[in-house]
Amino acid sequence: MDDLSKTAAVENSVRADFLISKKLIKVTEILKDLHFDFPLNGIAILMEVSCEDGVSSSDISHRLGLPKATTSRNLRMLSDRLSHEKEGLRLIELRHDEKDYRVRRAYMTLKGYKVVQRINEAMA
Repeated sequence: MDDLSKTAAVENSVRADFLISKKLIKVTEILKDLHFDFPLNGIAILMEVSCEDGVSSSDISHRLGLPKATTSRNLRMLSDRLSHEKEGLRLIELRHDEKDYRVRRAYMTLKGYKVVQRINEAMA
């Protein structure tokens, strides 16, 4: 590869990085509208639930390599209640499994689908 080709390749790479940065800025703006300090794990969990409605919290932990406590905390934040005192974001609904009450499953809400759609559009 000659110097001109190397320069063109670097310029193309810089342009691609710039476009990705602009897309990520749009995504962070969407998430800041929801919560001023939206955690990165929350994004990954939300996207996982959007791919498989009804996924269990333990499956999410396993797929994303997250501790169960981290997954549980983020699921609560994404659902209707973070704690007794704090409301959640209402992007998902948590329900106990019909066959095993110990298992909690996550389902997207309409609000959650709309947020995921906005994220996908920002990344397109």
